[in-house]
Amino acid sequence: MSCLGYNAPVAQKANWRAKLHPIFFELAELNRNSEIGLMQIQKGFAKAMRSARRKVNLRESIAAEFRKKAEKLELEIEAKLVEINARYPNLPYNPLAYSYFDLEPGSSADNLFAYLHWMRHRESVEVTVNNDAKGDLKAYHKLVRTGEDYRRIAHKKGPLKPFQGDIVHRQFLELMLCFEIESLTAEERADCADEYCACGKPHDPDALKKQLGRLNLELAASGGHVAKPKRRK
Repeated sequence: MSCLGYNAPVAQKANWRAKLHPIFFELAELNRNSEIGLMQIQKGFAKAMRSARRKVNLRESIAAEFRKKAEKLELEIEAKLVEINARYPNLPYNPLAYSYFDLEPGSSADNLFAYLHWMRHRESVEVTVNNDAKGDLKAYHKLVRTGEDYRRIAHKKGPLKPFQGDIVHRQFLELMLCFEIESLTAEERADCADEYCACGKPHDPDALKKQLGRLNLELAASGGHVAKPKRRK
């Protein structure tokens, strides 16, 4: 009895892994490592810039050095993504998770613009463009704001203004939502986040459940549709 009582929680705790497609674990680890790597680069950059203070030439060389580090990390992540995707053809997924990338045919926006727009405004490009066509000035200003973010990246015009909200958890929940084979319980979702989230902190099941609920509403409002993930055969 004591042996059964000891092992049962361990077996129950591991069950959540069977509810996620195997690619999730590779992508989640890659996402965690990229988030941690980027945070380390940003902290190092901020510390170096504080030390340089008003030395303009030194600050420019520091910025160039850390830009190279960020670009190197980006290339490494992209190469790993290509390698992972090549091993998972015809991959089942929940289209709701990244529905803001589903651009209409003929759209002038690319995926980077769509991503920046979603992160900045919690709204898909298509929804904003449609509102702008109706004369909505707020929609127009949203597109202009995303355009500024896009240009800063494309022409290396300095860092972006931080996005509002909990970006680390929001992106992690999108990834989890995308590759759930079977819905996780709140406790299982927290266990998964404890192991793979880049924040490195314990996660409260109820707090994550509320975050996921808000994310689902935002995705649905942006033109996505709540779809059940496909199950493996």
